[in-house]
Amino acid sequence: MRRRWALSALLLLSAGELHAEPTGRFPDPDEKAPASVEARPPATPAPPKQGAKLQAESWATRSARELTQRADTLARRGELARALTIYNQAVVMDGTFAPAFFGLGKLRELQGDVREAERIYTRAAHLRNGGAKAFELRARLR
Repeated sequence: MRRRWALSALLLLSAGELHAEPTGRFPDPDEKAPASVEARPPATPAPPKQGAKLQAESWATRSARELTQRADTLARRGELARALTIYNQAVVMDGTFAPAFFGLGKLRELQGDVREAERIYTRAAHLRNGGAKAFELRARLR
């Protein structure tokens, strides 16, 4: 079997049927490159897009950020019950948004519920963007 295969391959090669010729060439460039390149002033980078940060955030994070800002304003005004409700909404909206946990913990601290504040800070410490500040706030409770 091997001999028959080798003989057929030899016959095909000797007959020239498998001989490949180039079908085309790349065209030679008509113009030569200039000897010197004209210096241009550096291009100024494009200004950052207004919505660039918002596009990187998910809608849940964006909503939690807005709710947290609203709750911060209410807490500064002294409307603690409404602020507590809105902080809880922010935490439900995005459970990974650390500033909502910080605000909720501070509010619980103001209300005298230290155990709940510590629990909230502990939960915030496990978040990717809340670690150091959450540990600091929790340590301040003790």
